[in-house]
Amino acid sequence: MIGSEAEALPRVLLVDDEQRLLDGLRRQLHGTFTVAMATDATAAIAQLEAATAPFEVVLSDMRMPGMDGVGLLTEVARRWPDMVRMMLTGQADLPQAAAAVNSGGIFRLLLKPSSPEDIRAALHAAVGQHRLQLAERELLEQTLSGAVAALVDTLALAAPAAFSRGQRVQRLALELAERTGADTWVVRLGALLGQLGATALPPGLDAALDGGQPLSREDLALLAEVPVRSAKLIGDLPRLERVREALRGSAPQSPGLAVAARGDLLEARILRAAHDAELATSAGLLADQVLDRLGGCTEPALLAALRDALAAGSTAAPVTTLRLVALRIGMVLADDLPDAAGRLLVGRGTTVSEAMLDRLTTFRERGLLLADTVSVVGAPRD
Repeated sequence: MIGSEAEALPRVLLVDDEQRLLDGLRRQLHGTFTVAMATDATAAIAQLEAATAPFEVVLSDMRMPGMDGVGLLTEVARRWPDMVRMMLTGQADLPQAAAAVNSGGIFRLLLKPSSPEDIRAALHAAVGQHRLQLAERELLEQTLSGAVAALVDTLALAAPAAFSRGQRVQRLALELAERTGADTWVVRLGALLGQLGATALPPGLDAALDGGQPLSREDLALLAEVPVRSAKLIGDLPRLERVREALRGSAPQSPGLAVAARGDLLEARILRAAHDAELATSAGLLADQVLDRLGGCTEPALLAALRDALAAGSTAAPVTTLRLVALRIGMVLADDLPDAAGRLLVGRGTTVSEAMLDRLTTFRERGLLLADTVSVVGAPRD
């Protein structure tokens, strides 16, 4: 068979402590599947870890020395959740195997002895299930990405100060996540989507917040509810359960700035620390002062990560002034950009998106901007 055609065959892993059974199945399945074999769970996991291409299906015997089939398929589900899992079992083990099917997400249970034809048919069905799962996930991720992008673009238009603050918080939070081993995907989305609730804040509070002005108890109470409001706003979006948990947990235990997060999730504490550190920095505090302010509400490991992140960003990047017509997607604004009436149009620290560039172009062409130039962080590339 031509190499490219062989590579296109579905990849299945067969696990059984009877080598003769495995050899027979491999002969029967040759030309239809790319078959790998293992005689125990340890060898099976080693093959999965070393695989250069993903397996679509794993078929395991129920009763094996060491880790049994239930334990193996449970581990596969945890580490390789896209892989479809099937089990071979004898009549005596049927009740235990049935319980595993009900609780462990096993696609199909085959009774011994099963004919090669039955096993081949079951493997074909499992491959179809695997491909259906991938197609549904891809569609869901595309839908989710589009919904999140639409929300973020709307936030940028409706609340530019909150949006730019979210982007500044995101950069710092991602630094903390990478230094602590937290989930960067949760932190990335949480930092931006966590500002959705700021659209309910009264006018002027965003400017006071970014400027480090004293806030009333009422204002602090409103700010404390922003992460919770944000979590509610994304409540109907799929696959964001952990982001919602992080947002709810990032709300302060009591109204105020530089106070402990409400939740135990590491990503929640990172979002809280990054948010309060950004506000302190915007208020003009130096790195040591920021650390002093957060020292009483941030655990030592996270505080150390924050110290390193602030030190790494202490060297100010050069600022370049450009004509607006030279602004490009991906550039980061160094200063606030107001419209002709003095209202904030784009906040400092905002990364220019396609939607934002279109809006700025429209404002420029209609003479609705105070200036025809803009400051960006770093030297722009040609």
